[in-house]
Amino acid sequence: MPKETPLINRISTAACVSIGALLLTVATLLSVSGAFGQGIPVAPRLGLLVAGFVLYVAGAGLYKRGKRASTELAGELLSSDPRPAVVYLRSFKDDVVGASIADSPVATLFSLVATEEQQIAEVFGELGPVVAIGRPGERLPELGAARMYVADDEWQETVSDLMARARLVVYRATDTQGFIWEVKRGGELLPPEKIVFLIPAKSNYDAFRRIADKLLPGRFPAKPESRLRCGSLSGLVYFDSTWRSRFVLPRITWGRNEIRKPVVSVLKMMVEPVFLQLGYEWSPPPIRWGCYIPYLVVTLIVPMGLILWLTILGKFAGLQAFLILVGGFHCFMLLIVALVYLFSPR
Repeated sequence: MPKETPLINRISTAACVSIGALLLTVATLLSVSGAFGQGIPVAPRLGLLVAGFVLYVAGAGLYKRGKRASTELAGELLSSDPRPAVVYLRSFKDDVVGASIADSPVATLFSLVATEEQQIAEVFGELGPVVAIGRPGERLPELGAARMYVADDEWQETVSDLMARARLVVYRATDTQGFIWEVKRGGELLPPEKIVFLIPAKSNYDAFRRIADKLLPGRFPAKPESRLRCGSLSGLVYFDSTWRSRFVLPRITWGRNEIRKPVVSVLKMMVEPVFLQLGYEWSPPPIRWGCYIPYLVVTLIVPMGLILWLTILGKFAGLQAFLILVGGFHCFMLLIVALVYLFSPR
């Protein structure tokens, strides 16, 4: 169970981030050497490219581990932020999804994209500090909602206490026994406008709806048909003051997406009615046309450049031209990752 040791966290973060940055630098140098090194036989050059890729993955992983080591726990966050909390309730098994990089055509190219739970916490963090019960036994908290660790015989009392003082309770819909108890308890303690359900796209919504309708005074709406997604989510359900429910679908947010945080702009648009009925002054995510430059580079300039490169290298045969092509593209993508990380808003 993680302990609130700020000094150790800062040291761990500095070490992991520094080593991660060093590995990324070495990965770039190895890739350049493997792609363009003159006089080096083909087999060693191929080895340099493979080593560069492995070191890049390791460097990005160390960076993420450093961020997890420095994550502020719920006790610290609630002490520093006096606003009523936003309580995030989910099944522990869904932490795998929350800790993954949000689904996006371009986001998967970048290891430094914020995780889905980080982005959910950023959106709801406008209302108050976002907290969640931590998975028992985990060594480091996942990135996103600030974790609170409690004994097995205390979690229900802790959740009830958090609900009673919460600004909003956000459920990630599932069907585990612990979660079902949390839904029922929320219906007993909370006014309807303080309840929101995030609906995973891969969940059986109709089965969950049949269970949840027996736990809350209000009935869940039918799920409209739509192929649009907000990360792993297909929509959200909220209730008005009379327990009448609404299903909100994701919508396209052209010009408002941030390449490191593809979920934020879509979810921010979805939560508009939730924020407004709580009396919060909601505003849409800002226009970010500059963030489309990396999209343009990846989807247009890179393919055209590769076609031109292949044309130029067409007179060369064998593995030599292939190594130059792969190594050059790998180096270019490392540069794009670095630029996106350095210049995009935190």
